[in-house]
Amino acid sequence: MNSELAKLIYDLKWDEKSAFNVYNIRKKLTASWFEYYIAFYFEKILWYKIKITNNVYNADWWIDLKGIRKNKDWITEYCIIQCKKHSSTSFGINYIREFVGAIYHILLNFPATKAYYITTSVFSEPAIKYAEKECISLKNYKNILNIYNQYSLIDFEKDIIELIPEKYNTIFNKWKKIKESKWQWKLFYSQEDELLTTLKEIRYKLMKKLHIIEKNEITNDKILEYLSIKRPHNLEALKNSLYEWEFNKEEISKTINYADEYLKWIILYI
Repeated sequence: MNSELAKLIYDLKWDEKSAFNVYNIRKKLTASWFEYYIAFYFEKILWYKIKITNNVYNADWWIDLKGIRKNKDWITEYCIIQCKKHSSTSFGINYIREFVGAIYHILLNFPATKAYYITTSVFSEPAIKYAEKECISLKNYKNILNIYNQYSLIDFEKDIIELIPEKYNTIFNKWKKIKESKWQWKLFYSQEDELLTTLKEIRYKLMKKLHIIEKNEITNDKILEYLSIKRPHNLEALKNSLYEWEFNKEEISKTINYADEYLKWIILYI
């Protein structure tokens, strides 16, 4: 199973189209082209004039993009952006501290500057709290989905062809034939039989553990209990959970929070 795609489906509350769009951005764009994508979004949608800072040896090496625009009152506004394209990395507080340290002189001299840290992944809770205190705007994969809804990869592709056609082959052309994202999408669904087998095995293990003869006596609540400490996007975790049978009240209470998601798996596969 492609656990990254399955995890996105889970995290986005089974909105498969949205999961596929985020997955496409992660897979189609390199780190550099993710910067271009964000730069074009800020230019096309937010009306900034954006400069991409390619020189990693200058004093602002933590800054990927710099922007300037006039607002509706014709007041000049600035922005600085750090872009990180990752699929699973959780960005902790140290990343934000380093970013703040690198841009401190800019924020000191231009206090109205908006600072963004944008990733296709997630931020830890301490990072979020620290960023709020330092007035840094954090954008995770769910915000990337909002960006995609305003400025899709199709729009981006058209702009690349029009504005920098010489770079087109390095980003989009290889996807025309390979269609890797769609292949991965189909791969996810091809694992249904394996998942079905695994969940049936879970039911069988529960029957043995509880000394139950009729499998219809295994309730959904019991299976939810059994899966409550494992997230269902990870097939290997499900397999490993077959050999675990100890729950405390806190773990069981988590079942309530995830019940809708787990029930969908149960309805579909058991």
